[in-house]
Amino acid sequence: MSTSADEHAARTQAGDSAAPPDAAVDFDELTQSYRWRGPTGEHADAELRRLEVLHFERFVSQHGGVVSGSGGARGLHAPIRSQKAALTLPPGSAEQLAFFQREEAMRYSSPNQAWVYTLRDGSQSSVSPIGKKSSAVGKAREHFLLRPERPPSVTLLALVRDAAARLPGGEGSRADVCELLKESQYLIGGVNDAQISQVASGALDRLHQEQDPCVTYESERKVWIYLHADRQASDFHALPLSKKSKVASLL
Repeated sequence: MSTSADEHAARTQAGDSAAPPDAAVDFDELTQSYRWRGPTGEHADAELRRLEVLHFERFVSQHGGVVSGSGGARGLHAPIRSQKAALTLPPGSAEQLAFFQREEAMRYSSPNQAWVYTLRDGSQSSVSPIGKKSSAVGKAREHFLLRPERPPSVTLLALVRDAAARLPGGEGSRADVCELLKESQYLIGGVNDAQISQVASGALDRLHQEQDPCVTYESERKVWIYLHADRQASDFHALPLSKKSKVASLL
């Protein structure tokens, strides 16, 4: 006798069953994947979604995150895709934004010195000097995403580095970095999310490849980890400023 989806869901939550309902799916030994062979239509889609949510974690743990074959239950991998760039950072308050922008202005007024940002939770995170041997005054190089009246030391690479330094707990998704990047007072208004994402992606890759990288990427959890949070100012002298300037000028 077959088991309905609702009955099976209740049994699964109680720990009585690990396999999907026999009437709805079968298991392909060749492709190591489940196939939906139940009824089709709007009701079936809703039923399949409930099963997907209930079985996802157990399915992955039992079958090692198998890749479905042709006609396989590809939806079982949707939760993984949705987590790759998921935004986990809660929105900050107006007071927090104003406090950060004051610190940011002070940071770029002394570009050749290391800086310590105060994060939303009150903790602190160090960030390296910009690495450009120039004064804090003068004309900045034109860039279509940056305000022309900004300090000359402000580059997209530097802004993304600062955003990574401000990740809560020193880690977060690329979407989290993008959200923190958008808080900078030096970006022009009206920048869309696609442009921000492209900038963050390229800059994070560059920062990861530096001689003294400040970030690393953990592929299993899909997060960027900031590495310099606990450094002292003297710790940033290992990489010559000329080398930093060359890298920073790329963006």
